[in-house]
Amino acid sequence: MAINIITTKVGDSCRTEDVNRLYLELCRKRIFMMTPGQDINFYCYTDTPEGLDEGINILPLTLNENITDLEYYKVFLFDELKFDHDTNIIWDVNLQPLDLSQTHVIRGFPIAGDVKEADEYLPDLDLDTGRKIRDDRLPFLQAPTKWFTDDTDTASITSWFLKFHGNDCRRLLLSFTEDPVGMQEKYGSFAEFVEGEFKGVLLPTAPGIFSPYYINDRDRTDALNAEFEEKVRPYFPDAWEGHGGEEEAPFLEWEHEYRDVSKQVKFLYLSGDDAPETDRYLLLWFL
Repeated sequence: MAINIITTKVGDSCRTEDVNRLYLELCRKRIFMMTPGQDINFYCYTDTPEGLDEGINILPLTLNENITDLEYYKVFLFDELKFDHDTNIIWDVNLQPLDLSQTHVIRGFPIAGDVKEADEYLPDLDLDTGRKIRDDRLPFLQAPTKWFTDDTDTASITSWFLKFHGNDCRRLLLSFTEDPVGMQEKYGSFAEFVEGEFKGVLLPTAPGIFSPYYINDRDRTDALNAEFEEKVRPYFPDAWEGHGGEEEAPFLEWEHEYRDVSKQVKFLYLSGDDAPETDRYLLLWFL
């Protein structure tokens, strides 16, 4: 079984440079050589493949007149025949991997109903729930758990990083295709759709692992420090995963002699309309 990382580019929904930047950053993190004997592949699901790096596999995308929110094209990846027996990650092009993010890519992932494999994600799973998961062969889906205030939707998760096995989550596609227009009207975002329609086990992520960064908006990014103290730090030391970092460090420091973002953070979602390279701090330390 392979691990497939799939990002989407619909028309000019993002720049070719953004897809290439993500792919090259994953190469720089040596993601694709970390599991000898198991392939890790990078795909771009797109209708505009021109200019993409030669190492990127192209998955052809067909435009659908019923889709007005372009993020909903991700739903077709939940039942892609090419990935039927693999571990798959739908990875938003704006999600920047940081040091030690590799673990979250290569970590084993449970197939539907496999309670033993899920133990690493759900260590406190009770016996009755475990039996129901096994007997009903419930599928698993991992999505970043929000710890920060987000006024874009009401979901408790984001759709930046969606990890699942094969076509275990195909029912999401079936739900959408029954009434694509209605689903987009019902839910304010794709993350809300996933959270509302998924009938399985939603696997959480440790607090602070996935975090936003607001491009060229230092005040808004700086405000995350207070939320980090309130909503992430209380879970330390039990949930501390910042190996090699300082547990007492804040979410982010701008002028420290050696610290930037907390080592608890493994992924930064680059939010905003500006190109990431126009933000000097991003350019210096993360791009």
